[in-house]
Amino acid sequence: MDKLIGITIGLKSIDESLWVNGIKLNAAMLYMLIDKIEGYTPILLDTSANIEDLSKIKFWDVNKFKTDKIANRFKELDILIQLGTTLQDQVVKDLKSKGLKCKIVKYHCGNNYVIEMERIIFNSDKNIPMTWTEQQDESWYVPQQHMHNKDYYSIIGRNKSIAVPFVWDPYFLDLRKQEIENMGSSVVDYLPSDDLKRIMSFEPNNNVVKFSMPLILLAEQSLRNGSDFSKLSVCSGQTMFKNTGFLESLKILDIYKKGKIKYLGRYPIVDILTTDTDVVLSHQWDNPLNYLYLDVMYFGYPLVHNADMIQDGGYYYKDFEIKEGAKMLDWVLENHDDNIEEYKEKNRPVLDRYTNKNEEIVEVYKKLFDNLLNPGTHEMSYEYDWKTNSII
Repeated sequence: MDKLIGITIGLKSIDESLWVNGIKLNAAMLYMLIDKIEGYTPILLDTSANIEDLSKIKFWDVNKFKTDKIANRFKELDILIQLGTTLQDQVVKDLKSKGLKCKIVKYHCGNNYVIEMERIIFNSDKNIPMTWTEQQDESWYVPQQHMHNKDYYSIIGRNKSIAVPFVWDPYFLDLRKQEIENMGSSVVDYLPSDDLKRIMSFEPNNNVVKFSMPLILLAEQSLRNGSDFSKLSVCSGQTMFKNTGFLESLKILDIYKKGKIKYLGRYPIVDILTTDTDVVLSHQWDNPLNYLYLDVMYFGYPLVHNADMIQDGGYYYKDFEIKEGAKMLDWVLENHDDNIEEYKEKNRPVLDRYTNKNEEIVEVYKKLFDNLLNPGTHEMSYEYDWKTNSII
């Protein structure tokens, strides 16, 4: 009989958006990968009390993604992955007293060191809960978190801390694309145009890791270089554009004086690509892998970025070299439309290494689960290689 692996999620309503944040996508994509592993069966486990009948949820097919309440299944589990939600230590202890006997993994998908640092230093509410727990056997984290979080997780969690292969899949992108095209809207995939290009920044602007100011300066430098574009739209920019200091800085730039910058709210990636985007600019600080980058490349849109873990995809500039990024944008505005097929061909293997088509990462996860249940079954170095998205 297959070993049962539960993945925690916390659902708010039957029709909440998949795109409101990445955590449900993280859970679903890990589910799809585990579903490929011989000897293991995944199940999504809701830890909230918000939805009584899970068969009515609309954001995924419950026949494809088996979903249940954790209270119904915890005694059957061989492995519990705390991903979408983290159970408090006392809750885990209570479950253990009632029959929970499985191995427990805390799977970190966000940059907890930065998030918790900012909460501690800047937030006046001293009672904000952190993600520090001791009731897990191992801590796993997505590889882009390595520099900040490896020892942070290991010491606080008192357990082995492992960078695991990043998991992505275009499944939900394809579903949304089909819905949009069925409604008679524009084709989602990138199309060349003689019009001035519309540039988009998708950074969330909620902490120092992903902030749009470097991209505004990148677009500004491109204008100064002599390039031209229709506009730069800054998603998740409401708070920034209400900040007096930020606006004073913005007003001295040509991009502002020429009316080529505006802010937007937050939108599902497929929808905004379809309606308002020709080029995507991205900048991150020690978080060099993200669904956004892969989504954008999947649909053939030019991605100008500084994410070194995908430096072989998109149009890469290094670190905070904003002027170099501007030169890359200049090239894209002038030449991308004449090189679309070459661009797609370059990106294809980059995308494939994060999906369950990559048999190596499927095998790595199998070994991780085997070693969790029976330590020492497989010899592993636990050293992550970004070129293969695998542990060597």
